[in-house]
Amino acid sequence: MKKSYDILRDQLLDCILSCPIVYVNHHHYSLIDKVLMDIISLPNTKLQNDCVIEFDKGQGAIVRFDTKQIDSEITKQPVSIKELLKYVVDPSLKIKNKSLNGDDRPWNYHKRIFLFKNLSSDLFGENEIPLLQTFVSKYESDEYDPLTTIIIVSPDPIQYLPITIKNHISIVEVLPPTAEEIEECIEEKIGLESFTNPRLKRDIDEMVRT
Repeated sequence: MKKSYDILRDQLLDCILSCPIVYVNHHHYSLIDKVLMDIISLPNTKLQNDCVIEFDKGQGAIVRFDTKQIDSEITKQPVSIKELLKYVVDPSLKIKNKSLNGDDRPWNYHKRIFLFKNLSSDLFGENEIPLLQTFVSKYESDEYDPLTTIIIVSPDPIQYLPITIKNHISIVEVLPPTAEEIEECIEEKIGLESFTNPRLKRDIDEMVRT
């Protein structure tokens, strides 16, 4: 049986390769980071850490995906979601006087994943939805590299997505871990030798079943 983690990775990769906006309905942000790191490490995707542009609501800034520190190479000043979306729609603009491209090459030379976490209420405001709609329209007109994708990770229920943009969003559901994955996690925590103890093995089996 295929592991739930592998299913999540494959689904997210498929969406990145073919969809403009992806909504991951989940609250475990570090898990999604791990999945993205695995996707980036795949040789065929030709992606790198610096292609992920992550917006941190708490810091009001773009942060480096790998360290979560403010990316001073892009901007040292606070950035709003609206400003970042304006740049996504029109990369000829600059964020706080600095271009994300770093040079004058056309946008489609760059494979960018724009990552937003727990920001669905901010992203779907009356000023932001038109920008998302423009992004989708330009994506469907082949004005972006196919790997240019907006990923939204949020625990907010799918039914709360605005109808004006919902049809353009691909939904990724995170499945619960399989029994095998739970056993592997327990094994990592308490050691493989614990499984040789019949009584403890029964307790572990009961834990996995529940």
